Amino acid sequence: MNVRQLFCSSAATVSDVWCDPGPLPVSELEVEDAFGVSDPRIGVHVHRTSEGNVVVDPMVAVFRNRGDEHCTTHLIPDLR
Repeated sequence: MNVRQLFCSSAATVSDVWCDPGPLPVSELEVEDAFGVSDPRIGVHVHRTSEGNVVVDPMVAVFRNRGDEHCTTHLIPDLR
């Protein structure tokens, strides 16, 4: 995973995140260190949390709180 931080404060971070192409369709478990919002630009992903699963595509934004744990399943590996 590649991360380019665009903004950071004690309340929130804004980052540009992208995954390298490869055979591994599921990300490692990640823990949020601040409030976060994800808005994918391409592909379809399943965002897995302790609250359940959410299908995410470019029409869906995901909001996360500090301490939230999640992993992502990339349904179309060639678009990562």
